[in-house]
Amino acid sequence: MSVAWMMEQDREISEVMAEERPRLRSFIRRRVPNEEDVEDILQEIFFELTVARRLLMPIETVTGWLFGVARNRITDLFRKKRPENFSDAAGVDDEGELLAVEDLLPSRDAEPEAAYFRGVLPEELELALAELPREQRGCLLPTNWTGAASRRFPRKPG
Repeated sequence: MSVAWMMEQDREISEVMAEERPRLRSFIRRRVPNEEDVEDILQEIFFELTVARRLLMPIETVTGWLFGVARNRITDLFRKKRPENFSDAAGVDDEGELLAVEDLLPSRDAEPEAAYFRGVLPEELELALAELPREQRGCLLPTNWTGAASRRFPRKPG
């Protein structure tokens, strides 16, 4: 491989990137809400294009290939990102014990919005818990809501 050939390849890759970047960004942005993830995916796509060209991989239609890679990277992104569990987000005290719901609420001495939140949140939680099936509600109430230790209650499936 000569230096001139590699420079020509670099120029071709740069042209493709300049031409396709706006369309790819728009395509990805419609499917991925986080702008940082959009940029990461774009970089991965163009990196793969560069590698494919360097390895002389046959690409019949570059645009179709780029959008195929974009779809795959978007799918990979959503596979990696799992919803956060409440238990993972729950606070712990200095001894590593889970905090009770009361401990997670804003201070009673805080501003009016915090006081309103302290009053509304328990009511809304009770309404949400009432919508759960009886078995699930029975498991959640003793542990998450009242702060009781979960090992005192038998594990139930589901």
